[in-house]
Amino acid sequence: MQIKLERTTPQSSSFGLAYTLIGVTGFVIARYYPGIFSIVPPCMFRHLTGIPCPACGALHSGYYMAHFQFLKSLAANPFFFVVYLGLLFIAFNTLLGYFLKKNLHFVASEREYRLVRIMIICALPLNWIYLIIVMTG
Repeated sequence: MQIKLERTTPQSSSFGLAYTLIGVTGFVIARYYPGIFSIVPPCMFRHLTGIPCPACGALHSGYYMAHFQFLKSLAANPFFFVVYLGLLFIAFNTLLGYFLKKNLHFVASEREYRLVRIMIICALPLNWIYLIIVMTG
């Protein structure tokens, strides 16, 4: 896998700007709206089955990340912790492209892309097992 610094195109900027806007909005809500947990309904899957769904703890993870409590964020939902770090990277890369007119691009072979997909597919059930152990035990 290679990381290259390449010139920004308008198409790549629009994708990054959309995700940056979503991330900034989520950060501001999580950081400055203390009543966020009162307006979000409880997990229906957990309510019906008694076990957490794969996304249980995602809101808490984002909340803790917005308050710079990274270990609590990781403990709340490890998969979404990594997702939020990915959104942070996209925002950083978008701002880099906006100001410097260059972005970081990852170049990987088909084998490397397949390996990443397999790792993501394996991470989801492992994350769910972690949540079941932590939230029900």
